[in-house]
Amino acid sequence: MGRNPTRRTALQFGIAASLASVSGWAQEQGRVYHLGSLFSAPRDAPHQIVLLDGLRRMGFVEGQNLVVDWRGYGLRAEQFDEHVAELVKARVDVILAGGDAAVRAAQRATKEVSE
Repeated sequence: MGRNPTRRTALQFGIAASLASVSGWAQEQGRVYHLGSLFSAPRDAPHQIVLLDGLRRMGFVEGQNLVVDWRGYGLRAEQFDEHVAELVKARVDVILAGGDAAVRAAQRATKEVSE
């Protein structure tokens, strides 16, 4: 049976959304949330579109209460460490990392990474 990346991504997003709601990550009135990104995939990849659609459904709307770091998409593995250091310095609220190399770079940059 072949992989269905859209279905798998939707499942991963559902799990992430459930964890976010269980952990008490609720929106604060008037706050703008900063989402850092660390991906080799382009920002218009299907799984990224699903993610942003899901965030919108949860009330996180880019341009209103959400700022997305679009520079973190389409990176080469050797760029991950430098970019994640910039994200940590900017004190983003969440760093989304796709793939082993990106996750390892995020883990090296901060001890506050949730798996």
